[in-house]
Order: sequence, then structure tokens, then C-alpha cells
Amino acid sequence: MSKYFLIIGFHLFYFGLFAQINVDSVELYLFELMNEERVQCGIPKRYRSNYCKKAAELHTAYIKKYTISEGHDESRITVGNKVLEKPMDRYNYFNRDSFKICVNDYCYYKKIFNYESEVAGWKAFIGLAVPDLKRKDINKFFAKTIFDGFMNSEPHKKRLLEKFNDYISRGYFIFDYRLNSSDNLEIFCVGVFDRTTQNLDYHKSVYKSDYNKLY
Repeated sequence: MSKYFLIIGFHLFYFGLFAQINVDSVELYLFELMNEERVQCGIPKRYRSNYCKKAAELHTAYIKKYTISEGHDESRITVGNKVLEKPMDRYNYFNRDSFKICVNDYCYYKKIFNYESEVAGWKAFIGLAVPDLKRKDINKFFAKTIFDGFMNSEPHKKRLLEKFNDYISRGYFIFDYRLNSSDNLEIFCVGVFDRTTQNLDYHKSVYKSDYNKLY
């Protein structure tokens, strides 16, 4: 009988936890934490990018499915018949926008945005007795946990705080979670970043002070 009640309690705990998790909130908190850190370091804030969002969605879904990834280059991420192995491949699949440049009688096309970098992370919370999972501010907790993990890794920190003088820098974080076969909660996050190929003056009429808008 005690085992029966334990199972009920287990499912009620996670049902209540999952009801509190809002992936959109976690993603927005993450973006705000990054921009707060950038401001403290004297670096311009990033805007949110739809291309980065779609590329991050692909990689997050892959990590959630396979848990242990091959790194940033993934041999099994496919869209249709295309294998999008590298982060730049995934980003460029969605980044189709370009503009035409003509010099005398020679014309060519240049992209408006270039891929910049990617960060990716995974964490497992072991067992039911983790106090942090009972927090009312669980979305902010997940965002802070992921952000601190990135900041404690020099390669990830460098990507979060990259600065391109006189260019617009953008990005997006995708967050997801699951209860695995061992009944442990796993969280996943991928951030992808891009930047404009032309300087700030060219884009200042579009990019103003709305950093939560999706461009």
C-alpha cells in the first residue's frame, strides 16, 4: 500500500511541476539574463532572431531525443533529404534573405545576416528530493541554472558576450525538458546567434529599443 501511495505522490509531484513550467518564460528570462550581463560588460544588447529560433529548435529537439549529442556538429539532424550537420548549416537553411549588389556590370547577392555562434547545454535533476524543483519561481530558476552553466564555461561565456562593433547582434534560446526512463527530470537548451552583415547605421531605422520583439 505504501508503494502505491508513493507512486501516486510521484506523479502528482511531477504533474504539479510540469504545470508550472512555461518554456516561453524560461527562454525570455534567459535572453534577459544574457542582455543584463552584456550591459554590465559594456556590450550592446542582442535582439531576438527568428532564424536563430528555428535553428535552435532543430538542435534542441535533437538533444532531447538522443540526450548525448555529438557536440555542435550532429550527423543525424535532417530536414527533408538534407543533413544539417553544422550549426551554420542549420542556421542557413532558414536564412534565405539576401540583397543584390551591382558594381558596374557585375552583380552579386549578399546575405543580410550571418551566422555567429551556438551554445548548447543539458542537465539532469536526480530524484524526487531536489528542493529546487518545488520552487514557485521554477521558470526563473531553470533560466538562471542554464545561464550560470554557460557563464561558468569559458567557450560558452565568450559566445554569450561576443561583440561586433557597429553591427547588430541577435539570437534566441530554446528550452525544453522531459522526464526520462529513470524518472529524473532533464532540461535542454540551445542558443544560436547571428549578426548583420552591414553596419548599425544601415539598420538603425529597424532596430531600436525593442529587444523582446522577434525580428
